[in-house]
Amino acid sequence: MMADDSLAPPFITPKGRDLRIDLLRGYFVLAMVIDHVSGASPLWLLTGGNRFFSGAAEGFILTSGLVAGLVYGRLVRRDGMARSITKMLTRAFKLYLLTLALTLAFLPLSELLGLPWAQGVDVRNPLALIVSILTLHRTYYLVDVMLLYTILFLLAPLAMALIDQGKRWWVLGASWLLWGVFQLWPEHAALPWPIAGNYLFSFSAWQVVFFTALAFSYGRAALPVPRPRTARRLLALSGAVLLGMIALFFAVEQPAATPLPVNAGVRALVEELFLDKVAVRPGRLLATGVTFTFLFLTATVFWRPVRRALGWLLLPLGQEALYAYTAHVALVTLAAFVPVALGLSGPSPWWLNALIQMASMVLIWVLVRYRVLAPTPRTQPLYNLSPALFAGLAALILVLLPSPAYPRAIADTSAAAERRANRFGTPLPPDAGKPTPAVPEATAARPTPAPSELQAVATAIPAPTPTPRETQPADPAQALERVAEWIGPLSGTLEEHWFDSGALGFSMPYWAYLPPDYGSSDRRYPVLYMLHGAGAHRDEWLSFGLVDVADREISAGALPPMIIILPQGDQSFWINNVGGLRWGDYVTQDLVAHIDATWSTMPEPQARALGGLSMGGYGALVLGFTHPEAFGVIGAHTPCLHSEGPGVALLGTGDEYAQRDPITLASTLAGLDQLRIWIDVGEQDPWLGRVEHLHDILADRGIGHDWQALPGTHIGEYWSTHVIDYLHFYGSALAQPHQTPS
Repeated sequence: MMADDSLAPPFITPKGRDLRIDLLRGYFVLAMVIDHVSGASPLWLLTGGNRFFSGAAEGFILTSGLVAGLVYGRLVRRDGMARSITKMLTRAFKLYLLTLALTLAFLPLSELLGLPWAQGVDVRNPLALIVSILTLHRTYYLVDVMLLYTILFLLAPLAMALIDQGKRWWVLGASWLLWGVFQLWPEHAALPWPIAGNYLFSFSAWQVVFFTALAFSYGRAALPVPRPRTARRLLALSGAVLLGMIALFFAVEQPAATPLPVNAGVRALVEELFLDKVAVRPGRLLATGVTFTFLFLTATVFWRPVRRALGWLLLPLGQEALYAYTAHVALVTLAAFVPVALGLSGPSPWWLNALIQMASMVLIWVLVRYRVLAPTPRTQPLYNLSPALFAGLAALILVLLPSPAYPRAIADTSAAAERRANRFGTPLPPDAGKPTPAVPEATAARPTPAPSELQAVATAIPAPTPTPRETQPADPAQALERVAEWIGPLSGTLEEHWFDSGALGFSMPYWAYLPPDYGSSDRRYPVLYMLHGAGAHRDEWLSFGLVDVADREISAGALPPMIIILPQGDQSFWINNVGGLRWGDYVTQDLVAHIDATWSTMPEPQARALGGLSMGGYGALVLGFTHPEAFGVIGAHTPCLHSEGPGVALLGTGDEYAQRDPITLASTLAGLDQLRIWIDVGEQDPWLGRVEHLHDILADRGIGHDWQALPGTHIGEYWSTHVIDYLHFYGSALAQPHQTPS
């Protein structure tokens, strides 16, 4: 409370409550509704659409830390530390119960209805699944932030006790040290324990936002109120910086229709520093601080007009933020289920999404304003028992669920926790554990060689002789029947086609995935070419969920629409074989020309991505490095980088091998810094050493690239687990779809 209430600013209540924080927290709740309910809309211009350098989640966590410091600091002064800690732990327990109730209700409902973010959890042991939720070892989309919030409040009493003893800088130092260690060595700073389904809110990274805010506000009667002239100057400064960040965002994420000459290395650096929402990189912290400062100073300088215009809407939402957030989870579920129930496919138009979002905001405001079903002191005990009720219902639903199409063992929580999330934390569809093709033999079905066996593996590469050619099926439906077990209901279209390759001298097949809105306008699309591994087949990426995941992400508005091409490459390594067939020309000349002539593509390298696994990763690197005029985006997923040897006949020796070796090419070729490059490898992969060598060469030359060493080895489960990550890399790196100029 201020020393003299008569001198208190209009945004400070007689009890000392700062309405500016309530207003901003209400805005962040509103932004979550707009960003999560339905799809893209013009309202995203007001919120960033969960795509900007900072989002509603950062604002919500920051304001929560500020409120915790202010409120519990006053309680400590009034009631003493012991009673205040009891109240804080009581608050944490209520958050825990709310987290359990939401997870136990949301998870089985999402799986039963097949909503876009369904994880395909293993339901064969419902009791184990429920116990993992009760012990906070599993979370779910939209509930993950509540789990983080619960853990933060469990630790807040310790932080406040230390600050109260004059150790404020100890708290800040420990918080920032943990954040810093996570930036450099995330595998050594993954606290507090592995949490399956938590693809975004890493405690070690996100806690710095909460505890910095808490340390700043604890012990204060209110947040600072700068002098009017100072406030206006600071507002102008923060506004200018924010405008600069907005301009930078549009420069690196610009639509293809208005391309800007941004160096690929600069783009990669900006995306690493500002757009990595998982690790909360330094740029993202800066953007969060600048954005919050601008909004806070705007509320300070223009309080009366802002309150008149928006207070009626935002203040109730901010003062009942948890209730509003819970209601928004229910509306997200409803908005996702209705199109499925009505059999609608494809993303909704922007105007319809905007109407749905505005209706959702009005409904939540009404629920908050009249406290519909809100807990009261009389009904709170019943609400405390709700997790037990939801646990019983969840067990019943999970038992009744049919065998999942995409089973994932819940026991492997460490792998789930360390999985790299997509950049924006958007819904995660089923992606793992799909069976691999039975005929021909898939890469995942072969035993993984130990490092000592690599030479034997290299020797086993077949000579460059033609393999028996497939024949084109008379009925295209036969091809779809062959892959039906790996493909769910699609909003887009999957078709198998054949074409004549002049480089090879015979016809070759490929799969073409067309996004949901293909053909509905004169829109042109970027193209993703994905190459299979040795001894595998063009069906391989289908078996790992690539098309299924892409279709769900595109339909949810979480991935830009794109065409995906899955060609056939036999055991060619996708390069011109020494003394054999011209498989490289088949891809870079024949296939690309055919796709551009057949489909509505964007015929430019910035709109073509070439990726592949194992042998396909080798081919993607060689063809991408040597043909930048064809491909501007390259992805190598656990590439098998064979050394020179007499048994590798199709790769050649001496100069012939050097012209086909990704490591040599990375050391010598110019212009690689103009490419967007992704390289990942499993930490137990037998090719880890040579792939790391490739990474070091690119890094030493200053060639920007996304580098990931992830848990796992050279098997199908690894690739199916990371399909979601690959797709979001390509979606962010490729030029965006645009209308054909009239």
